[in-house]
This record gives sequence, C-alpha cells and structure tokens, in this order.
Amino acid sequence: MRLAVLSDIHANLVALDAVLDDAKRYQVSEYLVLGDIVDLGPEPGPVVDRIRELASPVVGGNHDRLDERSPVPALDAIRLWSRGSLSSDQQHWLDGLSDELELVLGGRRVWAVHASPGSRTHPVVAATPDDEIAGWLEGRPCDVLCCGHTHVQLLRRVGASTVLNVGSVGMPFREQHAGGPPTIFPWAEYAILDLGGHGTAFELKRVRYDFPEFVRRFRESGFGQAEALLSAWDPAASGCG
Repeated sequence: MRLAVLSDIHANLVALDAVLDDAKRYQVSEYLVLGDIVDLGPEPGPVVDRIRELASPVVGGNHDRLDERSPVPALDAIRLWSRGSLSSDQQHWLDGLSDELELVLGGRRVWAVHASPGSRTHPVVAATPDDEIAGWLEGRPCDVLCCGHTHVQLLRRVGASTVLNVGSVGMPFREQHAGGPPTIFPWAEYAILDLGGHGTAFELKRVRYDFPEFVRRFRESGFGQAEALLSAWDPAASGCG
C-alpha cells in the first residue's frame, strides 16, 4: 500500500488540493494527517471539510484547538478570526482530535504525533539526540515515527525505527524557526510511504500550487492580517519540480 502523510496545512486549501491531486498520481490508497489543519490561513472551514472527506486517521496539532495564547496580539487576532470562520461542528471535531495514534498500516507499526510523543509543541529536529528519541520508543517500538510541527522536512534512522518529519502542506519554512518571522516557500510538502512486502520506501515530496490564486483568496477572505502574513512568503524561491 501507498500512504500519504500530511501535516501543517494551516487553512491553505489551494496547497492541500494540489497535494491530494499529486497523491492520486502516485496511486496513494491511504492518508494520515498530523495536525495543524487550521489557523494562519484563509480557508479553515473548507480545509476541515476536505480532511474529513478523506476519512483518514488524524491527530491534532497545537493550532487546532484555537486556544493557544500568543504574546503577539496579531496572532491572537488571527486565532479569533479562524475560530469565527468555523462552524460549531467543525470546531467540535478539531477539539476531539487525539494527541497521538498508534496504527498498523501495510503491516508496519506507525506512531503518529504532531510534534513529538507526549507533546504537540516539542519538536523533532535534526539536532534532537538519538537518546531522546530512543527514550520515547522504549517500550513502544514502531517501524515509523511520523511527525510535523517544524515545517521542515526530515528523515533519519534511530535504532530500528525511521523518524519522518513530513514538513508542511501550507507553510513550508526555509529553516527551523528560531524566533523572528520565518521565510515561507511557495510550494506544498508531504511524504509518501510505500509499505511494500520488502520494506518501507520513503519519498519526501514538494508540489507546486497556484500561488497567485492562494494570494487572491487570502486577500479576499476578510482576514485582517493577510498582508502581514503574505509578506513572509518568498514567491521567487526555487527548489521544487
């Protein structure tokens, strides 16, 4: 089976639809979603509906409850706008998402989290010590630990497990965010796992989408901070086929 793993969509429906179209080209049969479905983007409601249509396993991210307080007033205003753009049923669904899931897919043990086991905000990055990851996996072994949150793709091996950070569908970052505004790439990221009988093959994907259309929808959404957020994107960035 082929599994598409998505994370950090952030209400970017144009990017999400491009990823779903790309996944169909690769005959993906199952999907796994790792949270941060909403917030910081112009179409939270339609994105929630699209994810629910997949009928796939979903874990919640730190943005999905829309209750995370920020020291930056503009981010609080964005959160309130996002919550106001959702129906009560959509927000109830987001509020009910699990922090993590342990799944068996294609005969492989897959541990799905948003940021890391036990946390929606503590990231897995290239510098995370092997010992820390091994500590999470002790007593809960898995073939693949799937995560997101950082908006930066990562693939590494720790013992018998593969750690996969799939990046971000809606807001891929140039580098690990360490304070100050990030630089955001104008493409969508996700991963495909080929769970065949002879092992697991991993492919980190980058997909172009209609960035001008995304900008148009952002500006017409009524989202008060649209121009400030759009200034973080680098529309001239290259590196995606």
